[in-house]
Amino acid sequence: MVNTFMAKFYFWNLLSAHVYETSLLRFAVGVFAAYKLAPAAEARLGGLQSVQYLFCVLLATSLATSSLDFFLYVLFRNEARLFGASYGYGGLLGALLMNLVANSPQRKVWPEAPAPVRPYVSALQLRQLPLTLCVTASVLSALGLTAVVGHGVTFLWLGSFGGWAYLRYVAMSRAGVRGDFREEFKLVALFPAVCRRPLETVGAFAFGIMILLGFFKERVAHLRHLASAPDPELMDPSPVLRNPVIGLDLSGAARYALGGSTQDGGANGGGGGMPLAKRRGDPVAERRRELAKKALDERLRELEEESMNDWSDDGEEEEEDPEAGLLGDAGSNK
Repeated sequence: MVNTFMAKFYFWNLLSAHVYETSLLRFAVGVFAAYKLAPAAEARLGGLQSVQYLFCVLLATSLATSSLDFFLYVLFRNEARLFGASYGYGGLLGALLMNLVANSPQRKVWPEAPAPVRPYVSALQLRQLPLTLCVTASVLSALGLTAVVGHGVTFLWLGSFGGWAYLRYVAMSRAGVRGDFREEFKLVALFPAVCRRPLETVGAFAFGIMILLGFFKERVAHLRHLASAPDPELMDPSPVLRNPVIGLDLSGAARYALGGSTQDGGANGGGGGMPLAKRRGDPVAERRRELAKKALDERLRELEEESMNDWSDDGEEEEEDPEAGLLGDAGSNK
């Protein structure tokens, strides 16, 4: 941090720290992993937007890491926080991995794992992978095994969940609206069941505050449009066959903003929010809208039940594609 903001002003460290390594082995692993994961980001976001995504996430990760170090220095008066080094491929790999999670959160990571490790990884889904890697790296770092994980554990945490925030609220979707609305890409879906209730409460409160402050107006208007006249293309939960970006998230504060309660998903206009305007006109079209609303309500109830289950989503069996595993995908800040 000292060489970046204080004694020297090497501002390029904010980006170069994410591709700097002191270990040849860690450097080789980082380059190989980035080479395998980067094509998925380009295919999903496009070349220009993928570069913008990585630039924003990595810059925000470096600034957040520096701010955290300075805060800890002020709090504990430990000068080691000012002279400590944070670097490595953790932030870059975390951002690329989160983009891969956004493609298909419930896909198995390694469905055809060898027999010795199959009981441990065969049921692991992509949405569970970022938190698993972050916790594992933190444990190894706490045990003093920095030769294995390097000095980029903070980058890994901030890069992963900074990437989630960008994809969830900033990235432009194919419908011309910013953000990814899918239920399976909610923040709580990336955590085990024991953490979901407090996270969902805090998240709904924070999102409600942002709406009151005037943010996400286009997002709320788009959700209101989907709730009043759902488009089957946008309701399809498959991000690969249909649309890899758009889905639905009508829970918590978003439902309240749309005029619905948290129980009925906003379909009936209850809960004290702004009621949805009822359209009048062609009875055939009206009937179709009613059927679409009914299908949407059923889908939302299913997603709410799934969100209360553990990571493995017990009770549902998905078809496993041997080629759908993670292995087949193309894919110093001082």
